[in-house]
Amino acid sequence: MIVGIVVSSMIKFGGILVLVGSLRFKIFGMILVVCATGYLFTYLQSILHSTAAEEREMPDLAGISFVEDVFVPFLRFLGLALFCFGPAIGVGLARAPAPAILATAIFGALYFPMAFLAVAILDSVGAANPLVVVPSMVKVPLEYLATLILLGVVLGVRPVGDFLIGKVFPEGFLTHSMGELVAMVAALAFWAFVSFYLLIVAVHILGLLYVAKKDKLAWLAR
Repeated sequence: MIVGIVVSSMIKFGGILVLVGSLRFKIFGMILVVCATGYLFTYLQSILHSTAAEEREMPDLAGISFVEDVFVPFLRFLGLALFCFGPAIGVGLARAPAPAILATAIFGALYFPMAFLAVAILDSVGAANPLVVVPSMVKVPLEYLATLILLGVVLGVRPVGDFLIGKVFPEGFLTHSMGELVAMVAALAFWAFVSFYLLIVAVHILGLLYVAKKDKLAWLAR
């Protein structure tokens, strides 16, 4: 859990550096994002594999091979994201009407969980292909809808917590009160723990969907 919190914080910090830093900080931020995202994807994939194998223990941490455990998983996640949200980005860049952008973004959000599950189980970004994902969604419509609702509830808690912390500590790190600063850091640390735990729960829910319906999905029979 501690490693997961650190990795998640690296992604957030790297993103901030890319957006607001100088060129040197932007490069460093991109390196942080690539490394942390790739490693996090590797660990979440291992959780899905252990769930699919019906193991009761959390998987061990992945190795530290840059190519196998960081760079390749990052490329796999990047390809997955482009499969799911590339159409929405393209429609937005084409300055299409807002309803078209919203519709493609919603479809991408509905498409992503099943695509993520397929890519993680089959260990290939090609599994995000609509010819694999869309028929899978159709085969288990009610179960997938229930999974989407559970994922929405689990993942929707995180922004609520971020919002509340921002309201309770409006000055953030600019506060002049040492007590308020310590309390804010403690709140952020606690919420980082809760957020990462909820992420693990969400991935486990996806894994349970595969365990319950792997015969219908028949991915490994391809």
